[in-house]
Amino acid sequence: MPHPTIPAWLASIPAGAQSVDVDDFFASRVVFYPGSGNDGHPLRVFASTHEACCFLYVDYIIGRDTLLRTLHGEGRGYGAGPLGYHLHACIDVDVDDIVPADFETRLPCAAHGFAGGPFAFLAVLARDDDRDDDHGPARIAMLFVGLDAYDVYEAVYVDKNRAPWAIVLQDHGMGGNHDRFGRGGRLERLATNAARPEVLVVASNTVAWDGYVAVGDCGRGGMHLHHRTRFHRMDATSAIRAPRRTTVVVREPQRREQGEPQGGEQGGEQQR
Repeated sequence: MPHPTIPAWLASIPAGAQSVDVDDFFASRVVFYPGSGNDGHPLRVFASTHEACCFLYVDYIIGRDTLLRTLHGEGRGYGAGPLGYHLHACIDVDVDDIVPADFETRLPCAAHGFAGGPFAFLAVLARDDDRDDDHGPARIAMLFVGLDAYDVYEAVYVDKNRAPWAIVLQDHGMGGNHDRFGRGGRLERLATNAARPEVLVVASNTVAWDGYVAVGDCGRGGMHLHHRTRFHRMDATSAIRAPRRTTVVVREPQRREQGEPQGGEQGGEQQR
């Protein structure tokens, strides 16, 4: 029997699958990470505790090839890839199923350029046979989208009056952002037009949204290892159960050595 946090659609995906109903993914408990790069820290925070196993990574500067190298364990530092997991399936997703082709782009993200063009794919990770539930869930789904994070959030969540369960907020000064993810930025303004997430993980260089209260430490994450804090929505705090495990499911991040490729994007905090 799959762990209760693993949706049936995810548990039933066969190895090497070539298709998936992306609506099943969005109907699950999702952690949304705008400007994600290939940062595995959210898996350490949410997957190892069995709180979530579906992650939406959106970044228009990091390329598909870089992400695939990370998933195959070929990355370094903060993008070293999941420890104790292997790639079970890699499924291409039509970007029009995420942001419709006729969607009005409201911000000039194209000025920054796309890494290899818009793309989307779902990576299904399976836990290695020598690991058990103490390490993390048997399956993890990661939907990687090479589009503007604001457009994705508006099309997937605001226009459908729903919200991801959690959001990771990390502002990136010279990393390609054209607005803040934190308080007062476009993402918060979009979220006020629909349901709001229950949980935020907020980096030390970013201000949490209004209406959220700090509840705990999440350690350090991202390319520059910013300290991160967990926040709960004030009207939802009593309904959120505390994490039951803290096992690490991604390799411990290391500070980038001088000269090492940065590999991030808008969310990889690329220096220009």
